[in-house]
Amino acid sequence: MSDTYLKKDGRTTQLITFDELGKVTSEAFAFHSALLILWKRQRKLFIDFRGKILPYDDHYKGVIEFTFEDDSLNGFRVYWPNGTVGTCLRNSDGQSDAQNIRFEPDGSVNCFVGILASYPGSFSPCVEAGSDPEYALIPGTDKRPHWPVDLRPYAF
Repeated sequence: MSDTYLKKDGRTTQLITFDELGKVTSEAFAFHSALLILWKRQRKLFIDFRGKILPYDDHYKGVIEFTFEDDSLNGFRVYWPNGTVGTCLRNSDGQSDAQNIRFEPDGSVNCFVGILASYPGSFSPCVEAGSDPEYALIPGTDKRPHWPVDLRPYAF
């Protein structure tokens, strides 16, 4: 951390007046508040995907479900045709849970697809030749997602 403060006129100083500190603090809070408002607004924009499954990965045939709490996006589940599920959820207390998900240093998110087929069929490298894909159950239901013929979101 630097022991100098860069003033708006381009000068640096080791001293900052109480008024300058108050202004910097106020601007930081204003920036943070605006950023938080935008973040919450963006989370609510996903509400159209509540209760829907979206095709996610054309090669492995993964599908994604966005999850919600209090009408705001709080995570996702990725289902693979070999029964593997990847989840990333955050509850209202701010606690997070991620399974079969890897967060890369560059900010990208990678999912663990599970064991690949020894003799893959044409549908997916995750499914053995001659076998049908079997996605895991959607929590709280008796339904399983599927890879849609028409590559659009569908209700479950």
